[in-house]
Amino acid sequence: MTYLIDTYFSEDDIVEKHRIYSDYLNSIKDGLSKNVKDIFLSDWYYDDYFDNRTTHDSRIQHIIIEEIIIDKENRIRRMDIEICLINKRRNGNIFFKYIDVFSYSMIKEPRNHTVSGGHDDWLCDEIELSPNKNVTHQILLHNYARISIESKDIVFRFEPFQPSTPGDTDNYVAPPDGTAW
Repeated sequence: MTYLIDTYFSEDDIVEKHRIYSDYLNSIKDGLSKNVKDIFLSDWYYDDYFDNRTTHDSRIQHIIIEEIIIDKENRIRRMDIEICLINKRRNGNIFFKYIDVFSYSMIKEPRNHTVSGGHDDWLCDEIELSPNKNVTHQILLHNYARISIESKDIVFRFEPFQPSTPGDTDNYVAPPDGTAW
């Protein structure tokens, strides 16, 4: 069940939807890992538009799917996914690392068939607790692209870009790989 994503572009009362979703988060908090609570139950994640760590209006830089060998002899692997975003102010990167992924889907339909385009802005996201106690993170992007990842845990980090000169807070330097813009 989604609380925010399926009705994001509707005329429904967004404040009421956020209240209902917040009630849902509080009802499942005992089943969430410390990492997930620190992200999605924080004061800043959904409510502080001015915090550089918030995802709204961020843009995807890369998505990496990684298979990690747990037991080489028995051929046991674990899958992790990392999503890197450039934040809305373009002064830092936001990283989500999904640990021990059970399922994922990424759907993006072309706007037209002449231009492939990017993913556009991250609009909203929400989590739910699956019946087997994993967390599912659902993400809606501005061009109606959707990402859904079910995993054991989610780790979040924010890395601000370094100012180009000491004391310079207006002009930030992109990461050395040049992927920030």
